[in-house]
Amino acid sequence: MRLHIHIYKILIILLINILLNYEYLHAKSTKHISSFYNISANDINGNEIKMEKFKNKKILIVNVASKCGYTPQYLGLQKLHEEYGQDLVVLGFPSNDFFWQEPGTNEEIQLFCKRNYGATFQIFEKVHVKGSKQHPL
Repeated sequence: MRLHIHIYKILIILLINILLNYEYLHAKSTKHISSFYNISANDINGNEIKMEKFKNKKILIVNVASKCGYTPQYLGLQKLHEEYGQDLVVLGFPSNDFFWQEPGTNEEIQLFCKRNYGATFQIFEKVHVKGSKQHPL
């Protein structure tokens, strides 16, 4: 039951972020990306990961932060990864763009996630999710 609550919280957070950023994203006229699968991002260790790697899988992309009221979402994300990892890919993207809730380095983020939540799902380098340096994802 607690897992379902965490999933609902995650989905609500994602929906709020989409709604808050819709106008900005809609108005932004930078380079056009034809497909999600044409995008790449560096994992937390700096290795380039192409999204095409996740073709034919269900994908959950989540903005994560270590000093956020929703940080315990790592537990739910890890549980999803463990239970449904064959069919569902969890992609965590840390960002410091929301009230500076992810101030750490990539190494600190990785250690925090592993030590406090046993996170083994795919975590990427810290990215910008808004502004002129916004990651294309």
